[in-house]
Amino acid sequence: MPMGTQATLNLGKGGQYSNSNYVLVGMIMDSVLDHPNALAMRDKIIDRLALNDTFSVGIEHHVAQLTPGYEKQAGAFINTGPILSKVTAASTPIASSVLDVAALMRGIFRDEVLLSQAAREALLGDASRVKVSANLDYVLGLWKEQFNGYTVFHHNGGNHGYISNNIYVPELDVSIVYFLNCGLSEPCIHAFNTIEQVVKRHVIVSQ
Repeated sequence: MPMGTQATLNLGKGGQYSNSNYVLVGMIMDSVLDHPNALAMRDKIIDRLALNDTFSVGIEHHVAQLTPGYEKQAGAFINTGPILSKVTAASTPIASSVLDVAALMRGIFRDEVLLSQAAREALLGDASRVKVSANLDYVLGLWKEQFNGYTVFHHNGGNHGYISNNIYVPELDVSIVYFLNCGLSEPCIHAFNTIEQVVKRHVIVSQ
């Protein structure tokens, strides 16, 4: 199922979501590379980590079939997968499996081939950290939260018909990933948030 993209603005002052930055950076990369940036992502990340069930739905829709995602419009549920598969902007979701996303999250923190220690520090360290609230920070692409005495990194994303959550606890070397294919409706988001709290309590509080 697809993972959406999110970003923060006002570095050092706060955080808010925006896909516009991803679209702009993608356009710049496409121009510099002279080919879709999704191909560079495959070369540098997807193939390097052997993420066999991961692909850019707008560029690489021939790789695999997208799991249907449903959104209610005009009183009827429609499958949004075929629509998203035609979008090629850099904010377009990446389709993946829970196992691949878990491998990616672990690779960010543990794989020295994927990221050098210097690159990891630039991505996750204090230099990139933005204080959002007393217990929540944002680094480059991941939320950083203190929960039950543990550090919890997480990133969620949603799009029409799909929503996903990716959680990693470095001290436990535990990845928690789940997807829902009911989109951004209020009942779906409520179920999504409920699952997160239940899973975090079960996996982390019980340690």
